[in-house]
Amino acid sequence: MIKPGASEYLLFDSVGITGILVERASWWNGHLARFISRRTFPSNRGIDAEK
Repeated sequence: MIKPGASEYLLFDSVGITGILVERASWWNGHLARFISRRTFPSNRGIDAEK
Protein backbone atom coordinates (compact mmCIF):
# COMPACT_ATOMS: atom_id res chain seq x y z
CA MET A 1 0.00 0.00 0.00
CA ILE A 2 1.26 3.48 -0.90
CA LYS A 3 1.47 6.07 1.83
CA PRO A 4 -0.72 9.16 1.32
CA GLY A 5 2.20 11.57 0.71
CA ALA A 6 4.37 9.18 -1.31
CA SER A 7 2.91 10.00 -4.74
CA GLU A 8 3.33 13.73 -4.14
CA TYR A 9 6.99 13.23 -3.23
CA LEU A 10 7.57 11.07 -6.30
CA LEU A 11 5.98 13.68 -8.56
CA PHE A 12 8.08 16.43 -7.00
CA ASP A 13 11.25 14.34 -7.36
CA SER A 14 10.62 13.54 -11.03
CA VAL A 15 9.94 17.22 -11.77
CA GLY A 16 13.16 18.18 -9.98
CA ILE A 17 15.19 15.73 -12.05
CA THR A 18 13.53 16.93 -15.26
CA GLY A 19 14.29 20.53 -14.33
CA ILE A 20 17.97 19.71 -13.85
CA LEU A 21 18.13 17.86 -17.17
CA VAL A 22 16.42 20.71 -19.01
CA GLU A 23 18.77 23.22 -17.40
CA ARG A 24 21.83 21.23 -18.45
CA ALA A 25 20.50 20.73 -21.97
CA SER A 26 19.83 24.46 -22.24
CA TRP A 27 23.38 25.30 -21.10
CA TRP A 28 24.85 22.78 -23.53
CA ASN A 29 22.80 24.12 -26.46
CA GLY A 30 23.92 27.67 -25.72
CA HIS A 31 27.55 26.59 -25.42
CA LEU A 32 27.34 24.62 -28.65
CA ALA A 33 25.68 27.52 -30.50
CA ARG A 34 28.46 29.92 -29.45
CA PHE A 35 31.13 27.43 -30.49
CA ILE A 36 29.53 26.87 -33.90
CA SER A 37 29.02 30.59 -34.53
CA ARG A 38 32.68 31.29 -33.74
CA ARG A 39 33.81 28.63 -36.21
CA THR A 40 31.33 29.71 -38.88
CA PHE A 41 31.95 33.45 -38.54
CA PRO A 42 35.54 33.93 -37.29
CA SER A 43 35.32 37.69 -37.95
CA ASN A 44 32.93 38.00 -34.98
CA ARG A 45 35.81 37.26 -32.62
CA GLY A 46 37.79 40.18 -33.99
CA ILE A 47 34.85 42.55 -33.60
CA ASP A 48 34.29 41.42 -30.00
CA ALA A 49 37.98 41.87 -29.18
CA GLU A 50 38.02 45.48 -30.41
CA LYS A 51 35.17 46.57 -28.12
